[in-house]
Amino acid sequence: CMMGGLTDPTLTIETNGTLHVAWVGAGISGCGSWDIFYQFNDGSGWSVPENVSNNVGSSYAPAITVDDNGILYLTWTNSADVFISTNSGSGWTPIENVSNGFDTGNFAPSLAADSTGTIHLGWWGRSGSNTERVVYSKNNGSGWTPPEVVEVPRSWAPSLAVDTSKDRK
Repeated sequence: CMMGGLTDPTLTIETNGTLHVAWVGAGISGCGSWDIFYQFNDGSGWSVPENVSNNVGSSYAPAITVDDNGILYLTWTNSADVFISTNSGSGWTPIENVSNGFDTGNFAPSLAADSTGTIHLGWWGRSGSNTERVVYSKNNGSGWTPPEVVEVPRSWAPSLAVDTSKDRK
Protein backbone atom coordinates (compact mmCIF):
# COMPACT_ATOMS: atom_id res chain seq x y z
CA CYS A 1 0.00 0.00 0.00
CA MET A 2 1.30 3.46 -0.86
CA MET A 3 0.83 5.25 2.46
CA GLY A 4 0.50 9.00 2.10
CA GLY A 5 0.96 8.67 -1.65
CA LEU A 6 -0.46 11.12 -4.09
CA THR A 7 -0.92 11.13 -7.83
CA ASP A 8 -2.71 12.85 -10.73
CA PRO A 9 -2.15 16.52 -9.77
CA THR A 10 -4.18 19.10 -11.68
CA LEU A 11 -4.10 22.87 -11.32
CA THR A 12 -5.68 26.10 -12.40
CA ILE A 13 -4.79 29.75 -11.80
CA GLU A 14 -7.23 32.62 -11.22
CA THR A 15 -6.65 35.96 -12.92
CA ASN A 16 -5.62 37.35 -9.49
CA GLY A 17 -2.78 34.80 -9.35
CA THR A 18 -4.33 32.39 -6.84
CA LEU A 19 -3.18 28.86 -7.60
CA HIS A 20 -5.61 25.96 -7.05
CA VAL A 21 -4.44 22.34 -7.07
CA ALA A 22 -6.24 19.01 -6.70
CA TRP A 23 -4.85 15.48 -6.59
CA VAL A 24 -5.58 11.88 -5.66
CA GLY A 25 -4.37 10.84 -2.20
CA ALA A 26 -4.87 8.08 0.39
CA GLY A 27 -8.52 8.27 1.41
CA ILE A 28 -10.61 8.07 4.54
CA SER A 29 -10.59 4.28 4.52
CA GLY A 30 -6.78 4.08 4.34
CA CYS A 31 -4.97 1.65 2.05
CA GLY A 32 -6.86 0.83 -1.12
CA SER A 33 -9.10 3.88 -0.81
CA TRP A 34 -8.34 7.07 -2.73
CA ASP A 35 -9.93 10.49 -2.43
CA ILE A 36 -9.68 13.85 -4.19
CA PHE A 37 -7.85 16.51 -2.20
CA TYR A 38 -7.63 20.28 -2.79
CA GLN A 39 -5.38 23.17 -1.71
CA PHE A 40 -4.87 26.76 -2.81
CA ASN A 41 -2.12 29.36 -2.54
CA ASP A 42 -3.16 33.02 -2.71
CA GLY A 43 0.38 34.29 -2.23
CA SER A 44 0.40 33.95 1.55
CA GLY A 45 1.15 30.21 1.57
CA TRP A 46 -0.68 26.96 1.01
CA SER A 47 -4.03 26.27 2.63
CA VAL A 48 -4.63 23.10 4.63
CA PRO A 49 -5.42 20.12 2.33
CA GLU A 50 -9.14 19.45 2.07
CA ASN A 51 -10.73 16.10 1.18
CA VAL A 52 -13.41 17.03 -1.38
CA SER A 53 -14.65 13.58 -2.47
CA ASN A 54 -14.58 12.19 1.09
CA ASN A 55 -15.90 8.79 0.10
CA VAL A 56 -15.48 5.10 0.77
CA GLY A 57 -13.95 3.48 -2.30
CA SER A 58 -11.67 5.17 -4.78
CA SER A 59 -11.83 8.46 -6.61
CA TYR A 60 -9.33 9.33 -9.31
CA ALA A 61 -8.56 11.44 -12.42
CA PRO A 62 -9.38 14.91 -11.03
CA ALA A 63 -9.64 18.00 -13.23
CA ILE A 64 -10.10 21.57 -11.98
CA THR A 65 -10.96 24.90 -13.60
CA VAL A 66 -12.10 28.35 -12.52
CA ASP A 67 -14.57 30.62 -14.32
CA ASP A 68 -14.39 34.40 -14.76
CA ASN A 69 -16.33 34.90 -11.51
CA GLY A 70 -13.76 32.94 -9.47
CA ILE A 71 -15.99 29.88 -9.03
CA LEU A 72 -13.99 26.64 -8.91
CA TYR A 73 -15.19 23.47 -10.61
CA LEU A 74 -13.61 20.16 -9.57
CA THR A 75 -14.51 16.91 -11.32
CA TRP A 76 -13.33 13.31 -10.88
CA THR A 77 -14.28 9.68 -11.42
CA ASN A 78 -15.50 7.23 -8.77
CA SER A 79 -17.26 3.89 -9.26
CA ALA A 80 -17.41 4.37 -13.03
CA ASP A 81 -19.27 7.70 -12.86
CA VAL A 82 -18.17 11.33 -13.23
CA PHE A 83 -18.76 13.64 -10.25
CA ILE A 84 -18.38 17.40 -9.78
CA SER A 85 -18.40 19.91 -6.95
CA THR A 86 -18.08 23.70 -7.07
CA ASN A 87 -16.70 26.27 -4.66
CA SER A 88 -17.52 29.97 -4.84
CA GLY A 89 -15.47 30.79 -1.74
CA SER A 90 -17.75 29.44 0.98
CA GLY A 91 -16.93 25.75 0.71
CA TRP A 92 -17.57 22.89 -1.68
CA THR A 93 -21.13 22.21 -2.82
CA PRO A 94 -22.70 18.77 -2.42
CA ILE A 95 -21.21 16.33 -4.92
CA GLU A 96 -23.22 15.89 -8.12
CA ASN A 97 -23.16 12.83 -10.39
CA VAL A 98 -23.02 14.25 -13.94
CA SER A 99 -22.70 11.00 -15.89
CA ASN A 100 -25.34 9.32 -13.71
CA GLY A 101 -24.79 5.84 -15.16
CA PHE A 102 -24.84 7.08 -18.78
CA ASP A 103 -22.33 4.39 -19.78
CA THR A 104 -21.14 1.29 -17.95
CA GLY A 105 -17.89 3.18 -17.38
CA ASN A 106 -17.18 6.92 -17.29
CA PHE A 107 -13.56 7.97 -16.83
CA ALA A 108 -10.91 10.71 -17.25
CA PRO A 109 -13.03 13.87 -17.10
CA SER A 110 -11.81 17.20 -18.50
CA LEU A 111 -13.50 20.57 -18.09
CA ALA A 112 -13.24 24.17 -19.23
CA ALA A 113 -15.13 27.42 -18.61
CA ASP A 114 -15.98 29.78 -21.47
CA SER A 115 -16.55 33.56 -21.43
CA THR A 116 -20.33 33.15 -21.05
CA GLY A 117 -19.91 31.21 -17.79
CA THR A 118 -20.81 27.89 -19.38
CA ILE A 119 -18.86 24.95 -18.01
CA HIS A 120 -17.99 22.27 -20.57
CA LEU A 121 -17.28 18.73 -19.37
CA GLY A 122 -16.01 15.83 -21.45
CA TRP A 123 -15.01 12.31 -20.46
CA TRP A 124 -14.20 8.87 -21.77
CA GLY A 125 -17.24 6.61 -21.70
CA ARG A 126 -17.48 2.87 -22.23
CA SER A 127 -20.80 1.51 -23.42
CA GLY A 128 -22.23 -1.86 -22.47
CA SER A 129 -20.66 -3.31 -25.64
CA ASN A 130 -17.23 -2.07 -24.46
CA THR A 131 -17.12 0.63 -27.12
CA GLU A 132 -14.96 3.54 -25.96
CA ARG A 133 -16.21 7.00 -26.83
CA VAL A 134 -16.01 10.65 -25.82
CA VAL A 135 -19.03 11.96 -23.93
CA TYR A 136 -19.94 15.63 -23.39
CA SER A 137 -22.20 17.66 -21.09
CA LYS A 138 -22.39 21.37 -20.26
CA ASN A 139 -23.88 23.62 -17.62
CA ASN A 140 -24.83 27.21 -18.41
CA GLY A 141 -26.19 27.85 -14.94
CA SER A 142 -29.42 25.89 -15.26
CA GLY A 143 -28.03 22.42 -14.62
CA TRP A 144 -26.09 19.82 -16.58
CA THR A 145 -27.34 18.83 -20.01
CA PRO A 146 -27.92 15.11 -20.60
CA PRO A 147 -24.66 13.42 -21.65
CA GLU A 148 -24.19 13.09 -25.40
CA VAL A 149 -21.76 11.03 -27.44
CA VAL A 150 -19.23 13.16 -29.34
CA GLU A 151 -17.05 10.46 -30.86
CA VAL A 152 -17.77 6.75 -31.04
CA PRO A 153 -14.91 4.66 -32.48
CA ARG A 154 -12.23 3.81 -29.93
CA SER A 155 -11.83 7.22 -28.28
CA TRP A 156 -10.23 7.88 -24.89
CA ALA A 157 -9.32 10.65 -22.46
CA PRO A 158 -10.61 13.88 -24.01
CA SER A 159 -9.04 17.21 -23.14
CA LEU A 160 -11.06 20.44 -23.27
CA ALA A 161 -9.63 23.93 -23.59
CA VAL A 162 -10.78 27.44 -24.47
CA ASP A 163 -9.23 29.82 -26.99
CA THR A 164 -8.41 33.47 -26.29
CA SER A 165 -12.08 34.41 -26.58
CA LYS A 166 -12.85 31.52 -24.20
CA ASP A 167 -14.93 29.57 -26.67
CA ARG A 168 -15.07 25.78 -26.30
CA LYS A 169 -12.64 23.83 -28.48
